[in-house]
Amino acid sequence: MLFSTHDLSLAARAWAVAMMIRGRIVAQGAPLEIARRYGGRWRVKIVDRGGERVFELDDLRQLPGVLSGVEGAASVEVSPPDLFTAFKKLAGYD
Repeated sequence: MLFSTHDLSLAARAWAVAMMIRGRIVAQGAPLEIARRYGGRWRVKIVDRGGERVFELDDLRQLPGVLSGVEGAASVEVSPPDLFTAFKKLAGYD
């Protein structure tokens, strides 16, 4: 099935996407892979006694190293790279 949308948060839920810019397909594949390939980073927000800290990771395998230095975390929020970041880079807006 082919589905066209400008809503990148909706497209991120698809198995595969093809991004078109100015009538040309500039990237295709799994949404997370496209987001990672074109500059997206994992974002980790940690709230602990020291306040709120945000880390950006190239690879999620770096997460244990980040968490090893945290004691008494009230919350940890992990966000994957997003398609909007990839789109901006591919379209030349970044």
